[in-house]
This record gives sequence, C-alpha cells and structure tokens, in this order.
Amino acid sequence: LVATRLAEVRRIVYASPAYLRKRGTPKHPRELPAHDCLSLTALTGGDTWRFRENGRALDVKLRARFVSNSGDAVIAMAESGQGIGMALSYQIAAQLARRRLVAVLEEFAPGPVPVSAVFPHGRLTAAKVREFIALASHRLGAARAKVPAAAET
Repeated sequence: LVATRLAEVRRIVYASPAYLRKRGTPKHPRELPAHDCLSLTALTGGDTWRFRENGRALDVKLRARFVSNSGDAVIAMAESGQGIGMALSYQIAAQLARRRLVAVLEEFAPGPVPVSAVFPHGRLTAAKVREFIALASHRLGAARAKVPAAAET
C-alpha cells in the first residue's frame, strides 16, 4: 500500500454571529458549560470536548443542548443561532467564508489531524483513484483558508 498525505484538518469551535451577540463569546473552554452547546458525537464523543492549553490536554465536560451523529444537523442548528458547535475545518469552511459562522476559542484548539489516502501500490494507479485524491486534496486544502475569528464579527 502507498499513503499520500492530502491535508491536515483542524477542530474548530464555532457559532453564529447572532448567537454570540445574544449570549456572548466564550473566552475560555471552561465557559462552555454555561452556553448552549451542540455536540457531534462522532467528533466529541458527546459530553466531553477536548482542547489544548499550554501544551496540555484540557477536557471540558458539558451537557449539550443538542446531540447528533449528523454534522449537517449540528451545523444547521448553529447557523440558526441555537448554540456553539465543534466541527472539522472542511465541514464548515463555506459557512466561515460567508461569515454565517465564526470561530471561537481558536487558541485552545487541539493540534491538526493529518488526512491521507491509502491505496494499492502499483505502476499504474487507476484514473478514479487519481481523481479522488485530487478532489479530496482540493476540498480539504480549501478548508485551510483563513478562519474569521469571533472578534472580527
């Protein structure tokens, strides 16, 4: 097998500008239990969100207002001003670019996660594999664009 590194993705905590105007912008992860959090179980495991502070893991236990295994559902709830969510950078890149969502607590984000494509080694790689790698690399790479911070709203 051959592995080709496509990109790195980051976990981003985000909310709509309307939610932040109404409830305030958290300055530290420990403030999240006082907010309406929207949890994506595949990413957060449900009730504990992981951050980094001064090079160490910081786990914040919270009771989410909404829990789902659908990233689209959590993102839609956040866009409608229902709370604060956490997603991978490529999942919300378009909403961040359009400023429908803004990133918060970026200085506490855990390190990026590498994404690789793994496929059989051979002299000739199938065209569909090459196309998938190009598409995935482009899609994930586009998510690395500047993320608007909450202070810029």
